[in-house]
This record gives sequence, structure tokens and C-alpha cells, in this order.
Amino acid sequence: MKKNFSARVRPGILYATIAFLCTSLIFFSCKKTTQNTVGLAPTADAGISFSAATLTYNYTNLFNGGDGAYHSYRIPSLIRTTKGTMLAICEGRKNSSADYGDIDVVCRRLLSGASSWETTQRIVAGGTAGDTDTWGNPTLVVNQVDGKIWLFMSWNDRNHSQGGAGGLSPINAWGQRRVYACYSTATQDGSAWSAPVDMTATLLPSNYAWDGMGPGIGIQKTQTPNINRMIIPAIGRNIYSDDNGVTWNYSLLPGGGSNSEATIAELKNGTLMRNDRPTNSYYRKVSSGQIGNWTQAFTDDTSLPDPRCEASIFRYNMPAPNRIFFLNSNSQTQRRVPYIRITYDEGGTWPIGRSIPQNGTGILGGYTSLSKTPDLMTGALIEYNQNNTAGNLSIQYHKFNLSWILNGATEPTGY
Repeated sequence: MKKNFSARVRPGILYATIAFLCTSLIFFSCKKTTQNTVGLAPTADAGISFSAATLTYNYTNLFNGGDGAYHSYRIPSLIRTTKGTMLAICEGRKNSSADYGDIDVVCRRLLSGASSWETTQRIVAGGTAGDTDTWGNPTLVVNQVDGKIWLFMSWNDRNHSQGGAGGLSPINAWGQRRVYACYSTATQDGSAWSAPVDMTATLLPSNYAWDGMGPGIGIQKTQTPNINRMIIPAIGRNIYSDDNGVTWNYSLLPGGGSNSEATIAELKNGTLMRNDRPTNSYYRKVSSGQIGNWTQAFTDDTSLPDPRCEASIFRYNMPAPNRIFFLNSNSQTQRRVPYIRITYDEGGTWPIGRSIPQNGTGILGGYTSLSKTPDLMTGALIEYNQNNTAGNLSIQYHKFNLSWILNGATEPTGY
């Protein structure tokens, strides 16, 4: 089940002042160096609280549907590299906003310290059936050990679609929907990518027809067991590597593919928590376990209503303070009202949250992706329906700090 993937005054007062300044410099230096560096296991920023008194929030239109290159942009994936670069990746849909047809995977970068995003680059397009195949479900994970950025994707040819949508042939046999992966080295830092490698034979269960990576982001474990294990959530299973991406394997989950698009987070005790898109209810489906020893069935989290859409979860810091963020459309009927929540008890409750503002005349909501920024705020990619006659879909980048989410709310004692 494995496959090779080739390729940090008075003397007393004076002395007291000097001692205070030295202590302060050491403190702030320690805060600065808590960011992950190449060659070290990720530390989740050492659990330091980075909240500030000032409420900071801004947004920008990052991928604009109808820009002449693509009709629409959908399915975002956002991550911070070991160099502090923000990578925003999504599907570029050539001719319509539909889930089928000519779809590429594209990327924009924001270098650490830069004020503007680089222009869009195309990571992958085409395939065995030419330059009009369907690439999608981008799912990123960064290896903190060597800085390599892994990108997993799903693919099918231009003549097939899920359920036969658009008058195409339905995807109803193993191998018609395939698993691909590529990477960008620490030196490339997302500026260039390897050719995608077909991982279907290793990573697609034999009873699957339709399939999907993530989409969004994966994680790398920071707690025992299996520190540094990289994990990509996929339908009905977790894809993982314990050798820095040389080989990849998968582990099935209870219920197989009964849920749809998947997110994942690591708890303080090293347990994994999945939070999946529901298919038979309008609440998020949640389960916890370990790869190879996952017995807990998925259940509804009735504190997380959901319109059957993708969502995003990520750990902001741990162990103390301990915060996990979750973002989805806070509705059971519509993909709008994006709402970010905080849990302090590993997903048991979500006591604090705030709606992301609607900007412009369109509709904000739908698929999302969350990541921590180099200045230790939160970045969020969120789909934006332009609500125009052309039906263009876009993606906005929102950035805010912890204080903005709290908006005056009081965190638990000790935070």
C-alpha cells in the first residue's frame, strides 16, 4: 500500500534598568522565534497568546471571476510556508462556474513582508485527454522538517462528471476519478511545482468511483504518537506519510465514504479530529481517533449547523492557551453568513464566534480555507458570488486578529 514519490542617575537604578531591558529583549525574542523553522518539528507557536487590544480586520478580492482568464474561481486552499509566504490556491474554471469541464489549479503568493500578492500562476492543467480536463479539490500541507509544500488534487477527464452532470458520462467506475500529488521545494516556496504524479493505484480504495481530496489543507502532527506525520483528509479516509513524503498510504474511517468533503485537526493529546461535510443531515459530522485505530462513528455536532458545504478547521495555538478555529456558512439552508468560531475544549463547545462581514453587492459564503499568517493573525479564503448576470464566482482573502474575533467577548479564565 506504499508508493515512492521521487523526484532558527544612580548605579542601582541604572543596573535595574539594564536588567529590565535585557529581560524584555529576551522575552520578545522568544515570542518571535516561536514560528516554525525548517528542520524543527512544528510547535503551534508554543501556545503563546498573540491577541492585541486593537481589532484588526481587512479583506481583498484575490481571485476575480470574469478576469479574462477564468469564468470563475472556486475551492480555496490557504497555507503558510516555512519561509512565511502565504500560498492561496484554488480551481480556475475556464468556461463556467460548474463543477465539471475545463478546470485548472492556480496559485497566488504573498511573500513574507510584502504588501501585495503576486500574479496568478497556473500549477496544473490538461492531462491525458488534453488541456480541457477537470483538475480540482486542491489540498495543501507543509512539511516543517524540510520545507517542502505538498499539493494533493483530484482529476477526471473532460468527458466525465459526478453523476453525469452537464450531460457528460457519470463517474461510476474505479479510476475514472484519480488522485494526483505534486510538490514545491522549500527553495521554490510555491514559485514552481513538480509535475503531478498519479497516486491512484496506491491511494484510491478499490470500491471507490467518485472521490475527492480535502479540499482545503492537511496537517502535520506535533504531538505523540507519530510526530511529523503529514495527513491529507480525503473522502472516507486519511492519506498520510511518515517519511517526509517519500511514500504515502491511507487509512479508512468508520462509515467509509458516507460523508463528503473533509477537514482535520490534531488535539492536545495527539488524537485526530475529523470534521466533515454532512450528506444526511444539516450539521457537521465529527469523529476522533488515530490512524490505524479509528473506531468512533461520525455523529452530528448540533452546535455546528451546516448547509452541506465544505468548511475549514485549524489549530491556532496550544497547549495553553488552547484554541481551535472553525469557519463555515452558519446556516442550514444557504451558503452564506460565513461565521468563525473558537473552541477552548477540543471541539466540545464553541462559545465564541463572529460573522465575517459581507463586502460589496455580491454574496460571501461557501467554501473556505483558514491559516495563520506570518504576523500571527488569521487569513481566510472565502468564496464570493458576484451575483451578476454572468454568474461569475470569485474568492476573497480576509485577514483578522484574535481580538477582532472576540469583539469584546471574554475568554475562559487563564487566557
